Amino acid sequence: MSLANIKAQLVALEQTVTGVQRVFADEPDRAPIAADCPAVINAPSADGFPEISMISVATVRYDWHFDILFLLKPLGQGSPVEWDDAIEPYAARFIAKFLSALTLNGNCVDQRLRAAFRVGAQINYLDQPYYGFVLPWTVSEDVLTAVTP
Repeated sequence: MSLANIKAQLVALEQTVTGVQRVFADEPDRAPIAADCPAVINAPSADGFPEISMISVATVRYDWHFDILFLLKPLGQGSPVEWDDAIEPYAARFIAKFLSALTLNGNCVDQRLRAAFRVGAQINYLDQPYYGFVLPWTVSEDVLTAVTP
């Protein structure tokens, strides 16, 4: 599986989340406008992209770390009470979709949910503030590799 294939599967999954207006496979070079929201951006995580390890004599594991940005609305549109009411179901929808999509390369894990998943935060993208959340997600890809002595 390639990074392009992983991103395509992420986009296909995210497009099935009820209420999502636009999904970006890669980071756009302009901030999404209000009409794009709720929007999703699949950004490489600062944790490293990819992390590579040997898990057996002939298998290499690639861990592709993503910070999936969910942008509900640009700040300044609506009130915090409206934002809280509107964002609540999205967190549950994303977790349900992602935890049930273990077919995404057969090995899709959420290594940082407890430590890093915060709903209802200010998310800055290209200097534009949004109300939303960041869903940390790791897709592990095991590749059989010929090893010669």
